[in-house]
Amino acid sequence: MQIPPTRIVALFLLLSVAVSTICTAAPPRLAILGDPASPLPDLLTVRLSESHDLTLVERTQLRAVATEQTLQAAMGNRADRGRIGALVPADLLLLLSTPADTSLPARLVICDARLGVTLDDLCVPRPAAGDRDALDKLTTALAAETLATVHRFDRGVTRVVAIPDFVSRDLLFDRAFLQTDYAETLRAACLRLPGAALVSIEEARAIAEERAQSAVKQQACPAPLFVEGEYRTRRDPATGVVTVALTCRARDGQHTLAQRDPEPPIPLAEVGLALLRFFNVDLAPLLADAATPERPKPVADVDAQFRLLTDRAQQFFTLGEFHRAAQLREAALLLKPDADAQRIQLIREYSRRNQQPVERGQWPKGARQHKDDPFWTAVVAQVVSDWNRSLQHCEYLIRNRRLSREEATDLTHNAIHSITGVRATSPPALVACETAKKEFVRNVFARVPALDRAERRARGAMTGALDASFFLIDSALFRCDGNFFAPEDLDLLADLLLKLAPASITPAYNLSFFFEHVAQRQGGKDYCRFTNAQYLAFLDRLTKSDRPLVQIYGRYGKVAYRTWTGHERTAELLAEARDVAAAAGRLEFDARQYDYFLTQLRDHAGFLAREMPSAKAADATPAKPRTTVRPAVAATTTSSTRPTAAAARDDKPRLTIEPIELTLHSPSKPPAKLTPATRWRGAGGWGQINHYRPLGDGLDAFWGHGAVLFMREKGIVEEVLAVPQPQDPSKETKEIKLSVSDVITDGPHVWVAAAYGRGLYVFDRQGKQLALIDAAHGLPPTDIIGPQLHPVAPGRVLATGSFGNEHRGWIAFVEFDDKDPAHPKVDLFHEAAKVWDHKRTDNPDNLDPAMCFEPEFVFEHTTAGPDPRRLVFISRRYNPLVVDLAARRVWVYPVRKWSTDAFPRTEGPAEAFQSIDGVLWIAGSDRDLRSYRLDNPAGLFTPLRERPNWHIG
Repeated sequence: MQIPPTRIVALFLLLSVAVSTICTAAPPRLAILGDPASPLPDLLTVRLSESHDLTLVERTQLRAVATEQTLQAAMGNRADRGRIGALVPADLLLLLSTPADTSLPARLVICDARLGVTLDDLCVPRPAAGDRDALDKLTTALAAETLATVHRFDRGVTRVVAIPDFVSRDLLFDRAFLQTDYAETLRAACLRLPGAALVSIEEARAIAEERAQSAVKQQACPAPLFVEGEYRTRRDPATGVVTVALTCRARDGQHTLAQRDPEPPIPLAEVGLALLRFFNVDLAPLLADAATPERPKPVADVDAQFRLLTDRAQQFFTLGEFHRAAQLREAALLLKPDADAQRIQLIREYSRRNQQPVERGQWPKGARQHKDDPFWTAVVAQVVSDWNRSLQHCEYLIRNRRLSREEATDLTHNAIHSITGVRATSPPALVACETAKKEFVRNVFARVPALDRAERRARGAMTGALDASFFLIDSALFRCDGNFFAPEDLDLLADLLLKLAPASITPAYNLSFFFEHVAQRQGGKDYCRFTNAQYLAFLDRLTKSDRPLVQIYGRYGKVAYRTWTGHERTAELLAEARDVAAAAGRLEFDARQYDYFLTQLRDHAGFLAREMPSAKAADATPAKPRTTVRPAVAATTTSSTRPTAAAARDDKPRLTIEPIELTLHSPSKPPAKLTPATRWRGAGGWGQINHYRPLGDGLDAFWGHGAVLFMREKGIVEEVLAVPQPQDPSKETKEIKLSVSDVITDGPHVWVAAAYGRGLYVFDRQGKQLALIDAAHGLPPTDIIGPQLHPVAPGRVLATGSFGNEHRGWIAFVEFDDKDPAHPKVDLFHEAAKVWDHKRTDNPDNLDPAMCFEPEFVFEHTTAGPDPRRLVFISRRYNPLVVDLAARRVWVYPVRKWSTDAFPRTEGPAEAFQSIDGVLWIAGSDRDLRSYRLDNPAGLFTPLRERPNWHIG
């Protein structure tokens, strides 16, 4: 058959295009990096060389890389991956880790050399030594996994997907594990899509660390797609069935591209299917469209992505999920390294969490704070990691001068000392932290005194560790691994004072205390692990300095050493002490601001003067008796003389105290006199009765942490609730004992609230226990601070409590029916799970009732008018909560402006007392002690005075 010339030309052009396409679509180049001592890299190279879907980089080209970069660094460092990709012409990197311990699995990481993102991360068990068949099977499996990944990214990375853990909207943490499970379901599904690379939060943290430590610029990256979700679980009290309200959405940072919010809530077992439906119907088309070259790709908006991550981080922060929030902020800093506010917030989150790394009440059964306990070991490892990360962020801010001196001092000091959350029980594990701390103090904290001061207006609102000189020395004297001092601590102090800190550094009285404590050898025999010769050499270095303040430090250190170590009391030493104090007074700094430092020096000279032998001899001489002359008192009172207040009163006392002797009747003891020495076992130790409340006609209640006593007959108290004293105290266990927090009556019943999750006891007025209402009935937990109660109606009380490090608060109605005592009802209608950021200055203006709280006391107020309302006030930090009992509504009562607002009260709480002139003093907050005056016509207590610096305890 003859083909027309025009068809021949067309076929030639088509063949040319096909050949050109084949030639340009070259297979990707793969570089295999692994331990040369392991046979796996070579075996995998041989196996993959048989495939035509990729080209392997020659092993000779990789030897140069092995000398410059280590395998472990490239495993988690995006910058190292990019440098390796630049050194060798590779599109993909295969990193194969085979630890020396053959019991540990082999790890295969495949990443894109241009972007540095992880494409696959697989851990597989390793065969026993000498098992050739198992080694061959492992090589085959790794080769198949590698080829599958290469095929998925044959057109490169076309979409980057970030799937953070889901947000739990539950009040409790009993199903927090679902956060990761639900996210992992979607992550696993995304791994099947071509061109879609998953970026883990852990990898984002590593990228943020790299950007903070190095100046490597990030390469262009496809627009990320954020897939997020949240859920809330609920258990049906009747059937026990758990349902989940689930929300999933996919966003590009600017718009929500897909969202599913199934209603009604679905059973817990069906959530996995719902997630797969969301993926197949909503998410997969978005990823597939982006992977199609013919379709326009979305443009990445850095600002939108940054806002998305930081908003998400704040959601986790308000829920108390600090690690989740920190991971997201690390990812946000990846996009904007100069976002100072986010970096500062991240340091605070690390510091705050490190100080108390385990939620109260969340300890696994049997776990101990011991270096050999696996749970505690993992906690310590996490704290150490976060602690180091916080110091790295501090370094970035200080070196780039992005903070004022006061801000940097407070932030850095708190970050360093946050290691105290694990310091008490893990000193051996923190030796490396002490080395890191010393380097940080030398190279970073020493720069803080040279930073610019904050503006005067900004300094007025600051609190905390603000004196750079004092807290620089404080951090140098703090050891991560124990309460002792070693020769290297003296070297650090000398380096700071002599050369690292600015010459204009101001006095720090804690250094004077250090000199005194060393000279007195306070803290035990191991307190100073340096010799006297080493210490005197250190003081000699200070006295020889050309800095006047450092000279005074050295001279005072020697005076203290001669006083207490050498027990010297001479005129020459007294003259030296006085001269040191005088020289300090001539230094150019504000004597009023640093008066305490100067007083220390002057007091030492005064102490020596009193201790001189001549002074002691003078004190031993008997003093001459003094003659006291009393003024004459007029025998009569003229009409022009006003009588005194004492004369105006009669001689009878207006207030008398009548002691009542009480006899204790206990089931386990014979009747005995109740005295303050009588104690019961409570959760906090052996305690006495220290609370009292009248419960209506014929019944009073006395209680302490370990017991509740009823008095129905004057002078006789009966023990109705207590933990019996063990017969053999040596066999007493550490099981949590009773901890009574409140006792009230609703009329026919007496309610007793106990902490540590014990719950609510219900008694009749004769002392018979009718019920114990606890978690099995739906009552939320409490910690060391137990529930507070308020009677609503017979058989019905309002209970409020909190739990966890952040005091996640709750309010519930609890009902008890004598006809059905086995089935009490708990109606939980308010959950406060949003966490405060206590560094914010506008917290008193926050009127969100969902903020966490710790109830301090509860009282009721009935409004006036034709339609009165019963309002219950719950005192807490900042502003009280108000509960409308009928409407079940909770809001915040703003009392920030104490001089104008009225706090409605008709009676004081048990923790308050009222003075004769009508002023009620209330000790109910950890921030202030307030006083109120009763306005009888209005029935209100108006605030009179504020004590903002008063703290409870």
